[in-house]
Amino acid sequence: MSVVKRADLQLVVKHFAVDEEGSVKALRAHLLIELKNLIAAKKWTHSQAAKILGVSIQRISEIKTFSTEKFTVELLVKYLYRANKEVTLKVQNRPD
Repeated sequence: MSVVKRADLQLVVKHFAVDEEGSVKALRAHLLIELKNLIAAKKWTHSQAAKILGVSIQRISEIKTFSTEKFTVELLVKYLYRANKEVTLKVQNRPD
């Protein structure tokens, strides 16, 4: 599984975040990329990742194939927490 680079992540977020729905999609994409990168960095197999995250192997496949529509922000935050990651949030003014 390939790792998504920080610059690529910024492009994804910029692409989605054009309106309020896009902002939610961008947040979901960001969290999914972080989770996908974590699984790759730890070199977890599908089975190992499924056990650690408390999900099915099918769910791990959906993470690895970047199926953003299948996840909520809340669920992705829970998965990252189960992987011993803390999610923080930054709110700022949009550029005019």
